[in-house]
Amino acid sequence: MSIKRVNCASKSYTGTITFAQNQNRTAFFVFAKSGAATIEIGSGGGEIDLAQGGWFEMLVTPTSEVVIVTAGTVIVVSDQTGVEA
Repeated sequence: MSIKRVNCASKSYTGTITFAQNQNRTAFFVFAKSGAATIEIGSGGGEIDLAQGGWFEMLVTPTSEVVIVTAGTVIVVSDQTGVEA
């Protein structure tokens, strides 16, 4: 078994955050620091609810567009920076 190493950083976001499609994204973790949030992967319309204090990490890193909406603050750990709207 090998351990995957990724050059990434944590960043705090509020409001609506969009992470563009990125075939080279290697890490993606979301923590709802304050307030609830929703996460939509791709443009399928299905939203994943995230309660305050909850976290989200897929077994396989999503490479499609990711949109996070929160009235509070989320912390995202990724090798890609999101755009706040």
